[in-house]
Amino acid sequence: MAQLTMQKAIDEMLLSAPQKLRAAPVGPVKRRYGTLQMVAEKLAMAGMQSIFFPARLRPPLLRLFGARIGRNVRIAQKVFIGQPGHLTIDNDVVINVGAFIDCSAPVYLGEKVRVGYQGMIVTGSHTAENSVYRRREGNHVRRPVRVERGCWIQSRSMIGPGVTMAEGCTLLAYGVLLDTTVPNGEYCGIPASRKRDLSTIDDCKWTNVQGALAELRTTPSQITTAVMH
Repeated sequence: MAQLTMQKAIDEMLLSAPQKLRAAPVGPVKRRYGTLQMVAEKLAMAGMQSIFFPARLRPPLLRLFGARIGRNVRIAQKVFIGQPGHLTIDNDVVINVGAFIDCSAPVYLGEKVRVGYQGMIVTGSHTAENSVYRRREGNHVRRPVRVERGCWIQSRSMIGPGVTMAEGCTLLAYGVLLDTTVPNGEYCGIPASRKRDLSTIDDCKWTNVQGALAELRTTPSQITTAVMH
């Protein structure tokens, strides 16, 4: 009972805090044209899920409704995105078939993030009441979600409200991530916990190293050729 009361107090404090004190803006997206824009947005998001909707047009459509989308972003069919004005996607991100991204609070997907089949990112929830009727209308809790570069959200796994998935992490299939992670780790289970550390080699840095090694290998032959001629 005391734990529920404390959690409720914390949630109410977060929701009533001044906007400038929050980590990111929460709540419904402010729409310049009100209800008309909301209806158009919902119709567009529903149409975007169709298998007949051209994949290359999904990022531009999201931008039209306020999302910030980087380069080379691929979004498959049947992907649900709510309130795209709260969505930011970096370069080279792939979101696979049937994913669910609830943007009732801001969602950030970093560079080269992968969201697997029916992966879920949830920013909204409700507090439990001190009553047998645990859930009532209006007690919404909305918290931002941040998925940093290189992360992989596998099939049918879920990230809960307020979580930061640190760079280089993997959430295995059917896992439920409710706490912020430490970089470069593999997480699984309900609730998800860290199972092992992953390699920390950065692809860009490794490419540069390979290039430097290639140059070192070719330099002697170039010198020999130059001397002989």
